[in-house]
Amino acid sequence: MVASPAIMLCHRGVGGDDQIYWSIGVQDQNNYVTWPQRQSLGWRSVSGVSVATLGNVVFCAFIDPDRILRCVRFSKENGTYSWSAPETIGSNMSDRTPHLMNINGQIWCIHRGNDDPHMYYTKRNASGRAQATWTNDVRIGTSDAVGTNCGPAAVIGSDAQLKIVYRDVNKARNGQIMAISTADGGGWSSEYGLAGSKATGSTPCILWHNGVMIFAHTTDDGNHHIQTAALEVGTDNYHHLKVTPNTYFENDSGQTLDGPTLVTLNRRTGAGVDLYMIYRGIGNEGWLYFSKLDQRDPFRNSKWVDERKVGEGNEIHNDYYEVGADSFTYDP
Repeated sequence: MVASPAIMLCHRGVGGDDQIYWSIGVQDQNNYVTWPQRQSLGWRSVSGVSVATLGNVVFCAFIDPDRILRCVRFSKENGTYSWSAPETIGSNMSDRTPHLMNINGQIWCIHRGNDDPHMYYTKRNASGRAQATWTNDVRIGTSDAVGTNCGPAAVIGSDAQLKIVYRDVNKARNGQIMAISTADGGGWSSEYGLAGSKATGSTPCILWHNGVMIFAHTTDDGNHHIQTAALEVGTDNYHHLKVTPNTYFENDSGQTLDGPTLVTLNRRTGAGVDLYMIYRGIGNEGWLYFSKLDQRDPFRNSKWVDERKVGEGNEIHNDYYEVGADSFTYDP
């Protein structure tokens, strides 16, 4: 097998199974993603998990049964892929799904506190395969009003600022999606709502794709629909966002009880990058699904297409927690 673009997927089990599992989705010559049998990571998590890549090293963050944030790495050493022993992330505990991301060649973890709605960030003190320590946690924002009851999401905007996006903890806002920005991890903006966005019942997801900031979340109306929007920077400042009409999955079939996960993947054959969404269905079986975005201009004409189970014929299941996924070059 030759090296090819792939997706590392990590997730919890189903039916109360708190083991973490992983599977690598690999493209064939037709850019069709197939998923092998999942494997146990050997660790347990009380929350969803998050995945980020740095080069061809894959990082997975989770919260162990003692509510300590942990990180393990998947990399190739001496011709063989394996997972590392866990590192302790930051100085605080947590009780919601963390968010890992690669910022300028350094892995960051953004997370909620433990029985504490405030959000924090910490950075990994190394870039490669060696075991490493993490910095002490730094609180996000200066106001006690800034907080969430779900896991946060984050993205680097076109203005090079870090944007933290989250479900607001303020009950008066009824699950409104809020954001807060920083240029250096020190000075933070005031929190602001995403204009035109709807309330969410779970962790949101956000990333850049084809020059557009794509935002995904579930509805908070009991129907659990997944909605996506393109967020564009306003002409005066980022606080005035223009949000295209929310785009339902084709035939309104996309539904989930958890926050969806977005991941981009280079095409193995031909030029281009595809955007996939991975999410749990609403049935008790806990099947995971993924769909590809057929992006149009304007974005409101885009569609999510080719909804399929992850691991067709060998379905992969997940409990009521967010899954983690990111792309890398897999060379078995």
